Amino acid sequence: MEGRAAESYLPLVGAIARALSRGLPSTVEMNELINDGVIGLYTALERYNPDRGVGFSTYAGHRIRGAMLDGLRERDPLPRALRRAQKAAETGGIQFLELDEALMVPDDEAASPEVLAMEADLRRRVRCGLDALPPRDREVLELRMVRGLPLRAVAAHLSLSITRIAEIQTRGITRLRRYLNEEPLVRGGARH
Repeated sequence: MEGRAAESYLPLVGAIARALSRGLPSTVEMNELINDGVIGLYTALERYNPDRGVGFSTYAGHRIRGAMLDGLRERDPLPRALRRAQKAAETGGIQFLELDEALMVPDDEAASPEVLAMEADLRRRVRCGLDALPPRDREVLELRMVRGLPLRAVAAHLSLSITRIAEIQTRGITRLRRYLNEEPLVRGGARH
């Protein structure tokens, strides 16, 4: 029963994924959003209570979108505090770099010294964080987030499955986030 109900709401998952993807960087793949959305759909099917007076489509829509946002947060290499600071700073005229831009040299010569200093610091921290990662994690993150390759292309390049690349990416992002939060990276008993 649950499987058939889930199938009938898959178009809702796709619609929400398409709408959400419009404001996201090109490195975020539609398949990742849809996978997260399907998890949200199954959660909605398990927890829906018709006695609350909310239609299932409305309830499921909120659960699906929430699961997609949770997935994006998990894969985001920058800590939430830095993302909040970024949003606050953008309203005040300061702009932080996204990870995929972090290794590029700014070409705006007219930028203020403060902005240039913040961009240089973020690039330095991301570079150091990537260097602190195990080689496979670093390679996957650089291919995905610096070069902007989709999961499928990275999997083909490294002769690994898409699932394995997604696992390595998630692990690498977690480690990079720890580094940017100034937490120790523990790998094989050594602290980095």
